[in-house]
Parts: sequence; C-alpha cells; structure tokens
Amino acid sequence: MRSLEQVAKKINFHIEKKKPTTINEKWIKTNSPASYKFIIENSIDWDTVTISLDKSYQGKWNKCSKRKRYLDQEFYKDEKELNQILNTHKDKLYTFVSRINKEDELVCDRISILLVRLAQKGNTLALVKIKDLYVFIIDKWLEESKYLKRWRGYEKELVALLERCVFRYRYSGTFIGYLYRTLQLSALALEPLESYSLDDKMFDGSKTRIDFISCEN
Repeated sequence: MRSLEQVAKKINFHIEKKKPTTINEKWIKTNSPASYKFIIENSIDWDTVTISLDKSYQGKWNKCSKRKRYLDQEFYKDEKELNQILNTHKDKLYTFVSRINKEDELVCDRISILLVRLAQKGNTLALVKIKDLYVFIIDKWLEESKYLKRWRGYEKELVALLERCVFRYRYSGTFIGYLYRTLQLSALALEPLESYSLDDKMFDGSKTRIDFISCEN
C-alpha cells in the first residue's frame, strides 16, 4: 500500500465483507494487517483513519481505551503546544471561514480534531481557539439551516454545548459533522425566540408597531 486512500479502501472492503458491529485498532490489525502496518509505519493518527472511511462505517469505531472524564481532567495552559498546530496549518486556517471544495472540508476537520484532542488533553487555550474559529462556521449554519435558526437567542447555551461536544467527541467520524448533528437534534427542544422591529408594519400597513406602543402610553 502506498497511500491512506488505498488503506481506507482496503479497510472498507473488509468491513463490508465481515460486517462487524464495531471496529477499532485491534480489529484492523487482525483483519487487515497490511493496512495496520502502513498506518503504524507512517505514524498516521487514528482520527485521520476514521474520517477516511466511508461515512456509513465511521460510526462503528469504538476505541478500546477510555479517555478521562471531563470532571477528572487536569487543565493547563501551553501556548507553544497550541502554536505548533496553528503554525503548521496557518495556510489552511481560512477553511474555518470559507470552504471551497471537499478538500477544504477535510482539511478544516483535520485541524479541528487536532485542536479537539489538545483540548481533551487539558490545554484550555486550545478550547478557547476552537470557540474562536467555530464562530464563523456556526454563524453560517444559523443563517442557512431552518433547524439551527432556533439557536438564535440561545448563544450562551450554544457555546456551552460546543464545549461539551469537544470533550465528548470520540472516534465517530468528522468533528464538524458530529457538532452539526448535535446542534440539530438539540435545537428540537428549543422554543423559537421571535424578534420584532418597532418599524414593522401592522394590520393594514398604515401604522407601525411603535405607533401602537405610543398610543398605549
């Protein structure tokens, strides 16, 4: 094997053939040893492997070891550790603002996962950076999705949910996809907050909302 794409195709083939309920590093080592060897020898992280699989198989990933619970996490600040990621991918940070093609989407997600793993490790600066970068992505979602528009007015709760998603994310496909789906499902329980302008026309259009407020006074 010469590329991650070939590895992904091979693993997809074995999953389709054997139809396991879950997969992990051990499963790949047993059922696709050549793929496992390529991954280890080329120091490819398992997040990258997972998001390279067919979407229908990404949810099957079940890592053996358990990560620390959020409440038990030891937090710290390490700017050098964060900058190492940001400087390496500085030419691709534009993908958080605008993604032109599929490659941009994949790059944005790879950077996202690197930052998520750093935050899960306990670096609070990584969590702050994720929040800063995802302002652009989430704002666009709220503009374009009729489901996510319900989050308007619940910005504080939205940020809190983003933070929970960072610490809950495991090997379940793309982080962007995981966050979007979580926000989408959570939005169903939100009561839409309607906003009004005092300049809105009322009834036959001869008066605005502020005219009626003035009359009441």
